[in-house]
Amino acid sequence: MTGPKRVLLVVLLFAVGAPTVRADSGKETPQDFEDAWKARDYRKAFDVSKDLAESGDLWAQHTLGCLYLGGVGVERDYGKAERWFREAATHGSGEAQNALGEMYFNGLGVKKSDAEAVEWYRKAAAQGDAGGQNNLGAMYATGSGVSKDAEEAARWVTKAAEQGYAKAQKNLGMMYLSGEGVPKDGAEAIRWFRLSADQGNASAQDMLCKIYRDPTYGAALGIPEGDAEKLAWYRAAAEKGDGPAQTLLGFVCQNGLLGTPKDGPEAVRWWRKAAEQGFTHSLLLLVNAYGKGLPGVPVDNVEVVKWATLLAARGDEVGGQVAEAYEKEMSREEVEKAHADAQAWMDTFPAIFVPSFDPWR
Repeated sequence: MTGPKRVLLVVLLFAVGAPTVRADSGKETPQDFEDAWKARDYRKAFDVSKDLAESGDLWAQHTLGCLYLGGVGVERDYGKAERWFREAATHGSGEAQNALGEMYFNGLGVKKSDAEAVEWYRKAAAQGDAGGQNNLGAMYATGSGVSKDAEEAARWVTKAAEQGYAKAQKNLGMMYLSGEGVPKDGAEAIRWFRLSADQGNASAQDMLCKIYRDPTYGAALGIPEGDAEKLAWYRAAAEKGDGPAQTLLGFVCQNGLLGTPKDGPEAVRWWRKAAEQGFTHSLLLLVNAYGKGLPGVPVDNVEVVKWATLLAARGDEVGGQVAEAYEKEMSREEVEKAHADAQAWMDTFPAIFVPSFDPWR
């Protein structure tokens, strides 16, 4: 299963909600932060969270740690991130306890220590923090900082998954797929992968695509074996809005599989439909399609940067790297168009691209 997060996200996604707005008039409130964040006024968001954090607000202290960690609205500073996480964690914030565990696990602002990470994950997990529960389970699964225990790992990951935590749902799916800590059960694995994928978890989305193509698990989904029958199943599922089926149908059209001719525009059409639902892998496929070209789909650098920018906005660092590389070879007008097109797409599907301040979520 996937362990705790080992790399820092440059692009921060999927916001957790701010707590209830405080009633004291004339003072900054979490709603002020949320308004600034949604407006992408990150410096204002930082200033609001700093004022609240210095007044003792635990939510703001955790948030301020996240901003320092990601370098959002302020210069990145792991030491200050650790300081604010610790301030909130020692006063009982489960989110901050989990974040401090992540700092120890990754060696950011502190000396790397699996044992310290486990201690803080356990504190967060005991309070019901889903991130802490998932990470504690991951430590038991890998034997990092604790004795390896597959059943204990499954117990904690299940707690997080049942709270709707997408990473834990994907991890629990992997456990059911392999039979680690739980009975091996392909249908149950698919159920958890789907719950995670529906929340935009890219790893779960990729696993569903692999499962859809694997005849070993096809029976659990009702996928027939014959090419014509399988194609009809994919198409019917795709028409109903099934993201994995849409992505795979695009792959079928791209490569001329299952008795179909190669059809680049049709592949792109299905990947766009999957992207509209937040299916991250389809964004990467669109980047590649316009970067290399397909039959009937010419190379288009503006489209590459558009889709790469959207990929980055979903938390994939590769997207940002690709966009940056292509922009160096493009005119200012082309870059501006690509960014405007990406922004228009985000405005059309806002639920998929809600910015977040927490890189550990």
